[in-house]
Amino acid sequence: GRAPVPELGLAGKVEIDIDDNDVCEGIACRVRSKSYQVLCHSITSVRGFVNPYSVTGALPLVRDIQDAGFDLQITGFGLSNSYHAENEYCKLSDMEKACKILSLFVSGMNEVLN
Repeated sequence: GRAPVPELGLAGKVEIDIDDNDVCEGIACRVRSKSYQVLCHSITSVRGFVNPYSVTGALPLVRDIQDAGFDLQITGFGLSNSYHAENEYCKLSDMEKACKILSLFVSGMNEVLN
């Protein structure tokens, strides 16, 4: 596209050429998998509820892991209203719950896999 700025006497042109081999694919976690079920159960056990949702973004390494056949789930325990903000922060109480959730998740996956 063109980007003229006549008051400054400037004109520019922007071209974007995307190589099909460099396109970053999105991912979708498998919500019918055992790991998803165990994760939801672990979160509910600690927090009393689970509220799955999806955000957009580029996670090429995550997609590579999924393409390699791993059942991949992604979760976070920070505050969504400060996610990627300049002053991003979390609460220690949320991180304490995160440790309990992850402990339950590992234990639950151990039961599923053995």
